[in-house]
Amino acid sequence: MDEEKYKIKSNTIVCLGIGGCAVFYVAKYLQLLGNRILGYDIEENSRIRKLKVLENVKVILGNPTKKPFKENIGLIIYTAALPDKVIEQVRMQNPQIEMIEAGVFVDNLTQKFEKGDLEAEELRAFKKSGVAPLYALDYSKQKFIGVTGTDGKTTTCSMIYHALQELGYRPGMVSTVEAKIGNKSMDTGLHTTTPSAQELFKFIRMMQSENCTHIILECTSHGLVMGRLSGVKLDVAVYTNIKKEHLDYHKTWKDYAKAKSLLITRHLKPTGTAVLNKDDRRAFDLLKDLAENTIAYTTRSKHIEGTPEGLKFELDGRMYALPILGRYNVENALAAIEACKSLGIKGSEAAEVLGSFKTVCGRMSVLQREPFYVIVDFAHTPNALKVVLQSVQKLKRTEENKIILVFGCAGKRDHSKRFSMGKLAKKYADITILTAEDPRSESLKEINNEIESGWNSTEDSTGQKLLFRFDDASAGVDIRGQAIKKALGLANGGDVVLVTGKGHERSLCFGVEEYVWNDIDEIKKLLQ
Repeated sequence: MDEEKYKIKSNTIVCLGIGGCAVFYVAKYLQLLGNRILGYDIEENSRIRKLKVLENVKVILGNPTKKPFKENIGLIIYTAALPDKVIEQVRMQNPQIEMIEAGVFVDNLTQKFEKGDLEAEELRAFKKSGVAPLYALDYSKQKFIGVTGTDGKTTTCSMIYHALQELGYRPGMVSTVEAKIGNKSMDTGLHTTTPSAQELFKFIRMMQSENCTHIILECTSHGLVMGRLSGVKLDVAVYTNIKKEHLDYHKTWKDYAKAKSLLITRHLKPTGTAVLNKDDRRAFDLLKDLAENTIAYTTRSKHIEGTPEGLKFELDGRMYALPILGRYNVENALAAIEACKSLGIKGSEAAEVLGSFKTVCGRMSVLQREPFYVIVDFAHTPNALKVVLQSVQKLKRTEENKIILVFGCAGKRDHSKRFSMGKLAKKYADITILTAEDPRSESLKEINNEIESGWNSTEDSTGQKLLFRFDDASAGVDIRGQAIKKALGLANGGDVVLVTGKGHERSLCFGVEEYVWNDIDEIKKLLQ
């Protein structure tokens, strides 16, 4: 990115998706430097109204791909939320103009700020625009814990929160599911990963004003790369695992893992501690030398028992209860315990209080046990789907009972996992029912074709494996309801119905629209 061009007062900069949070603040920053801003979005909102009253800002409500930009455009800033075909069409129509995603722009800008490379005018715009507000926070009065990984982030955050609260502290937490202070819970949105820096700033300020002792943040690879955490300084960085995921954005596992490593290299204090999963060998080898202080956890040679009611695991020669399903949750529990230990808490105390931990909404949530199990889980990666399917095998009453799986794969996300997840469904489930999981602007039928190709790639020696598809997108959100209804109708006493991919989420995305939907609410209606 050539920062020099941003100082040219006559430069016109195009901002695509200017009503979105990231592009909005970038536009404010660039406008304060004297640039002319030409913004595009599909509809007006409060952010656009704030921009329209500023000098040298023009916003057009409409499609930016209708024709090439004829003005002297110096740069195009765009949001990653735009459909890929729109981004590519703009790029093809304007090959001479540099394009940069807003999150990457912010990340580059914040790195310059940290190195002290911003000139006086840029520094003034940086602070006044609010493009990176987290630098203004005081990180000395609370202990900050960041948790990242492919699977298990939310559960691990919640376990740390639960342990701290039970041991008499006053923690705050921002996770995919919710933000919490004490017993107060706040919604963080429909499809939230790491919130924007501005939203995160508000949550942390609220937690600091309410005298929280610890602040726990769920940190995604997108959030780390896009600068949404810029300025955050952590006392503890916790890793669950790094598997194949988000390759639509990161392209390779190595780049994905590098994004995850930023939790240590950019956000961990020099005196902070990295908590690593030794069982995830590839990631452990990548991360182990990045921090001065490192703690490793492992399930190897530990005694673990699974029952229909939960788990028991061994720690330092003693058995502890964990009243949730899924053997993999022992890894999450050990990560939480080691995080607590790094904060000066005895591991035995943290393990003991996890005996009263309740499963996170949409994570192995058991909605019914009789006459057959009905379970909702967020599993939306190959690794997560595999361990969940393995975990529920023991819940079948007899060998003749069935695992009935309902799932899909999201549109505009990593295509490579679809084949793998279809293959896993064939291997571990007796009946697979494909349906919608946020197809977005992709064809639902094409998504399910890719999953089915994986399902068909595995031979079935029993001849009893079945596949059903619900992919008539014209049915809207009801397509997922039809699939779940089919699964419940096929279930007999002793079977297990497992619905994955959505978990706690409260919407389904078709095209660019979010429609109200929650698996747990809808399944409860059907069961009644």
